[in-house]
Amino acid sequence: MIHKKNTLSSAELAILWKVYMIENLLIPYKIPMINTCQDEEVKSVLLFALELSKKCVHQIENVYRQENHILPIGFRKEDMNSEAPALFTDNFYLLYIHEMAKLGFRIGSQVIEITDRNDILDIFYNMLNDYKDLYRRTLNLLISKDLYPHSPKLPIPQKADFINEQSYLTGWFGKKRPLNAEEIVRVHSTADRNAISQALLLGFSKVVKDEEIKKYIERGIKNTNQIIDDMHQILINENLNMTKIYDNEVSDSTVSPYSDRLILFHVAQMGAGSIGIYGSDLGSVLRKDIGMKYVKMMGEALLYGEDGINLLIKKGWIEEPPKNER
Repeated sequence: MIHKKNTLSSAELAILWKVYMIENLLIPYKIPMINTCQDEEVKSVLLFALELSKKCVHQIENVYRQENHILPIGFRKEDMNSEAPALFTDNFYLLYIHEMAKLGFRIGSQVIEITDRNDILDIFYNMLNDYKDLYRRTLNLLISKDLYPHSPKLPIPQKADFINEQSYLTGWFGKKRPLNAEEIVRVHSTADRNAISQALLLGFSKVVKDEEIKKYIERGIKNTNQIIDDMHQILINENLNMTKIYDNEVSDSTVSPYSDRLILFHVAQMGAGSIGIYGSDLGSVLRKDIGMKYVKMMGEALLYGEDGINLLIKKGWIEEPPKNER
């Protein structure tokens, strides 16, 4: 086999592929949202988010063409039903796009560390700036609509202090120390992210046609329910407010705006993507009882993501990423 000369490193190949597949999926995912959105302010944000994804996909395709790299198939018009009624409320669209802005920050920042090509750096610097703008727009709109999930308020410390007992790290038996501010943020955000995921999965479970995929999604709903319950119990024990639940943001529609392939790919990526977030959370909590909950969540997310990929492979729906063919 004759291989064409490639000037992209393995790291660049990997991240370009990853970002392309995510942003390419988000194009047919956002269009039905825009078509059914009634709130003009939310629609404006959705339109900006759509153009962001299109721009990113177009720029990566230009790199691929310059390198004689085959273009991924990705997702197309046939993966969406632009005539389907709304599956979620406008408020949920806004919450979802806000979470996607956070994801854009995390992924875009990874590229800066692994490439020395200015053309690729330019793509992802622009992507980070666009996601920064999207984040600010969604944040301000969420606040104005009283939808933003504010973290609990804490008293302002009156003096500096030191940890003087190793029991600070424990939490298995006896009296547990109060959560510190960082731990509260992690627990609160974990509950909120999973509440958004729960609503998304509830909507998907109503419209997906394949029974095997439906069972997979229902398993995801069960997982998110357990995580939300665990995080809420921690907050209750600390006399802190629980986060919101968004299941009322799912419509009564049973007509799918998306293909089963798009839905399954999205859900599997959610499972795989949460592993890194839980890993970051784990590194930031010092009470061992809470840390073990994150270890458990990471393990479940790993298995869930893997099972989703296996299901995509079984159905012949997943493209193979770049590999070593020497």
